[in-house]
Amino acid sequence: MRFIGSLSLHHTVDALQYATRSDSGVLQILVNTLNDEGSTHQNITISSDYG
Repeated sequence: MRFIGSLSLHHTVDALQYATRSDSGVLQILVNTLNDEGSTHQNITISSDYG
């Protein structure tokens, strides 16, 4: 798996974990949100299975 990039955002949202993958398994997007008593850190990671 080759790492393409990441985006970090700060929001006040509920804890959330989301994962999706295309039919060919080429694209994977993971969104992990950790809520620490009002301090929320959201990471959006995009990775590829090319190669």
